[in-house]
Amino acid sequence: DTELCGYIDKDGERVIPMIYDAAAPFREEAAYVVKDGLAGYIDKDGNDIIDFTLKPETNKYVDNSFYGGLAIAQDSSGKYGYIDKNGDFVIPAKYKEANPFIGEAAFVVRENQNYLNGYGSSFLMNRDGERLTPLWQYGRYSGEYMREGLIRALSTYGPSLSESIVILNKDGAEVIPSSLNIKYLSSFNEGYA
Repeated sequence: DTELCGYIDKDGERVIPMIYDAAAPFREEAAYVVKDGLAGYIDKDGNDIIDFTLKPETNKYVDNSFYGGLAIAQDSSGKYGYIDKNGDFVIPAKYKEANPFIGEAAFVVRENQNYLNGYGSSFLMNRDGERLTPLWQYGRYSGEYMREGLIRALSTYGPSLSESIVILNKDGAEVIPSSLNIKYLSSFNEGYA
């Protein structure tokens, strides 16, 4: 038997049938779901709002929820981009990895077949798809997203004994520089890290 997913309300009543292979929580009135091997989005009444044409996510750590009207999605080639609530790629699917736009900017990784596992450069990008930081300047801090207008990044691209944490603002400028040689720093919350 295959286990299927659906949704219940706070009283435990089933409100959306158990017909999905995978189902994520609702965010901005939409939920990422997988059915019959394809991904799409539904509303809180179970109506399809983005057709099931997207490649399903296989990395359980990727958050395909909408943030500020944009969500990470894979096209048929498996590359990541960002879709709007119409299902249109407003930032083209050309990245090996992508983080959600929680805030004004997100890290993406561009593919490069000249490097191990095809990993290329990571950089901070704004909601218009414009690169904010130089290629190869910073490493992506896994799972990090913009908080209070700031984001953690690694001072070097790739493992290094001299690697430290830097904090970048929404424009990609260092506000806490690598010269402080910080090895661990939590995310900012209420002005403190």
